[in-house]
Amino acid sequence: MLKILARTSPKSLARVTMSIFGSHDPDEAVKRMSQADIDGIGNFYLRWGASWGQAGSNDMDQTTEDAALNTIKAPTLIVHSRADAAVPFAAAEYSHANIPGSELWESPAWSHMTLGSEAAAVDAKVIEFLKKRKPTTDGCSRSRSLDRGYRTTASATPSSPSFSELGGFLGCLP
Repeated sequence: MLKILARTSPKSLARVTMSIFGSHDPDEAVKRMSQADIDGIGNFYLRWGASWGQAGSNDMDQTTEDAALNTIKAPTLIVHSRADAAVPFAAAEYSHANIPGSELWESPAWSHMTLGSEAAAVDAKVIEFLKKRKPTTDGCSRSRSLDRGYRTTASATPSSPSFSELGGFLGCLP
């Protein structure tokens, strides 16, 4: 059904999606979207189909104990929006309080998803965060290497930065 809506009425599908995952008026949210944003939502459903429900349920049902979060030693940027109706901002605050040295950044997104200029803002913040980190190369396995390209999950736009735009930030995540 979602794939049919994605093909026949992408704007309606975008509105329904924003009503589920956002806390703002869905009509206003859709008015703010570009055609590329609307197409991106439709393409998401075309790619994932019914399995998106499983992924969404995973987001909403996950809990992590503070003991597990306290073991994270890698530099951690937590990006979350107060307008996310699927996962409360308190979840990001909890993670931030329990991940030593983490940074919490409030995304300007209007929902659980990040679109258009909101995605560009998230991309910029991720790039800023990565540029502040010293990459490690000791014992770097190819599977963990960051030199294969960069794209935030928040943005699937062709304008997303490549790793070469990160000023040569190549290496491995700790």
